[in-house]
Amino acid sequence: NVNNALLLDAAASQFIALRPNNGTEAMRITSDGDIGIGTSSPGDILDLKASDPHLAMIDSSDSDKKWRVGVANNQFRIQEDGVATPFKIYESSVDNSLVIDGDGNVGIGTSSPSNTLHTYANVSSEYAALIENDQATSGHGLQVHSDGNGSGTILFDVDAAGSSRFRVKGDG
Repeated sequence: NVNNALLLDAAASQFIALRPNNGTEAMRITSDGDIGIGTSSPGDILDLKASDPHLAMIDSSDSDKKWRVGVANNQFRIQEDGVATPFKIYESSVDNSLVIDGDGNVGIGTSSPSNTLHTYANVSSEYAALIENDQATSGHGLQVHSDGNGSGTILFDVDAAGSSRFRVKGDG
């Protein structure tokens, strides 16, 4: 006891383990300072090992709203507790499957999105994008909206090999 603090010391190159369940190890701190919960061999600053590992963050200023970050069903998830998952990345996702850069631009298939939404694909005999609405009686497919209505406003542009093939301008 030094200044009313609890100190746990281990010999050089040894670890500290917490075993609350009749000797079953629940947490380990390695001599490198790595912490393992559910594992006795952490390889990072914090390793969580469980069948459904997640971290919970609770906002005490907002009725204790809880957000979880973790893995479920082989999917990385960020979700508000008790709410359908708003964001997930599947196991074995390809590089750059989803990127949100510092400007808020979203890239799908690209690590450097140049617009608010930038998708990239290099596929053969497949479409690079699909917009699908299965509503049979009053479903809509795609709306392009702009407040611009002058000849300099381009609402829709179909480009092939760097050349515009079909263009709809704001003035019609």
